[in-house]
Amino acid sequence: MRIPNLGSASVALAFVSSALGKTVQYSPGSQAAGITYHVNIPSSTASSKSGPIFFQISAPDDIQWVALGQGTGMEGANVFMLYSASASNVTLSPRLAKGLYQPEVNPKSKISLLDGTGIINGKMVANVRCDNCLSWEGGSMDPTDTMSSWLWAMKRGRSIKSSNVDENLQRHDDKGLFYFDLTQAVGGNSDNPFSDMPSDAPSPSSTGSPGSAPAPGEKSTVEIRRIAHGLIMSIAIVVLFPLFALTVRTIPSKRTVPFIHAPLQFITLCLAIAGAGIGISLAMDLKVISGYHPIIGLVTIGSLLLFQPALGLVQHIHFRRTGETSSFGIIHRWGGRLLLVLGVINGGLGFMFSGIGNPGVPKAGAIAYSVIAGVIGLIYAGIIAVKSMKSKINDSAQVKLDSFNGSPRLNTSVGQGNGERI
Repeated sequence: MRIPNLGSASVALAFVSSALGKTVQYSPGSQAAGITYHVNIPSSTASSKSGPIFFQISAPDDIQWVALGQGTGMEGANVFMLYSASASNVTLSPRLAKGLYQPEVNPKSKISLLDGTGIINGKMVANVRCDNCLSWEGGSMDPTDTMSSWLWAMKRGRSIKSSNVDENLQRHDDKGLFYFDLTQAVGGNSDNPFSDMPSDAPSPSSTGSPGSAPAPGEKSTVEIRRIAHGLIMSIAIVVLFPLFALTVRTIPSKRTVPFIHAPLQFITLCLAIAGAGIGISLAMDLKVISGYHPIIGLVTIGSLLLFQPALGLVQHIHFRRTGETSSFGIIHRWGGRLLLVLGVINGGLGFMFSGIGNPGVPKAGAIAYSVIAGVIGLIYAGIIAVKSMKSKINDSAQVKLDSFNGSPRLNTSVGQGNGERI
């Protein structure tokens, strides 16, 4: 087997112990047939929240490379990439992912390749002890987390046969996100919990053990919440808010604001708050509440909730008294537009943040979101432009008429049909 020399990294061959441990297992299924992952948490590590963990990566030797990562997305993930070193040996490359590009070698990783590692009976196998996988640059893991986030990826192709841990690897063909209930993996204090696991065992028919993500056809609560959050927020921010904002322009009546615009926007705001609540719950469970997508979302929804209704109400009261647009109305109008633009952008960032292609984040969904947002944006901008031009033409004609009649121009903020402009 190939054991990487990483300088400060502690890499050594460990020996078998008679005390075996429990493991949880995951397989991506038909999209990456033959690939399996196992994780064991020693009892001492679970109780002290410090110490080593063990994991196994197994893949057919016709896979160019296969990877296991700790984290919720590429940014900040602790990644272990496995590929062939020769016809019988493998290379395990510990890396840190810092974005949507090839992870960089992590010289601080403290891993040991255990007995049973190599290419055996047509399979690449790495039995690994990791002494610092509970904390790394960019993230951490609780060894008793019931919803621990992990990543997998693979590339099909010709065997690499390289002992270089910094090998330049081609982009993955498939990838995904899954979850382990690590409490199901706690047990034993073995030096190699995989020593009695046959390297030529057939791949499991389901996607995982009781402590892993559910089988195909089922959806985890994380995936369900992710879909619900994305769908609700997309409908509210991309579709309903801008279309209901246009009612003030398209339905010129003094009853439009109190009986159409305000009620519909209030209902949409309630919908957005519900969607944001689901997103906050999900972000807290996945421990990513401080990420850029949740932060921008909280600022956007918080501003819509705290400022927009109050500004709209003050403008409406002012209009009822004077028939004119106030500075509150201008802030309400342009502030709302800016917040919607920010919300739409953040929705796109949300797809990137969750990882396009991960469960609940289909590529088709990202494409549909972009198309719908673009169409609604064009409709909104077109109606605003047409209505603004008509308003200027009407105002210009009225000014000429007033000048001809010798009377001053009053109430310039009252549009056609005595409608309120906010």
